[in-house]
Amino acid sequence: MNLTKLAALFGAVSLFAAVAGCAAEPTDDDVASTSNALVENDEAQNVALAGPCSAQNVCVYWGQNVDGAHASLGLTVWDHSAYRYPNNGSGAGQVVGNNGGSFTNAFWDHSVTVFYNPSRNGERPSGPNMYLAPNETKNCAQAGPNICNNNRAHFPN
Repeated sequence: MNLTKLAALFGAVSLFAAVAGCAAEPTDDDVASTSNALVENDEAQNVALAGPCSAQNVCVYWGQNVDGAHASLGLTVWDHSAYRYPNNGSGAGQVVGNNGGSFTNAFWDHSVTVFYNPSRNGERPSGPNMYLAPNETKNCAQAGPNICNNNRAHFPN
């Protein structure tokens, strides 16, 4: 499904919900699922997310000491390889997957796990992983060799 069709579909659903009196704010999981669906169904799309690593983001840094380009991502990302670093430092334009040198979990209310493998069909990946508590940052040495520059997905715990 292309982005134009998807936008039209979401607009129609939002209008129906508003008319029916049941409009609701989307949750982080809704946004993440929609974002992942867009990337998986339109392989040509590489999303570059810029901005500071602020509350309610998981930030993946290209540099090994929380430096260089960084991508601010939502709570759930099925495959980091679907994203590219924005133009905000060393590593800009490179794919985020397998290029994460350091990580920040800026969610105050969720811990996350970063995985070596990507997700298939929205299921939590298996294999090596790294736990990040709320508001925790880990550099490459703390992430360890299984995750440093081997990141492919992250999910909330």
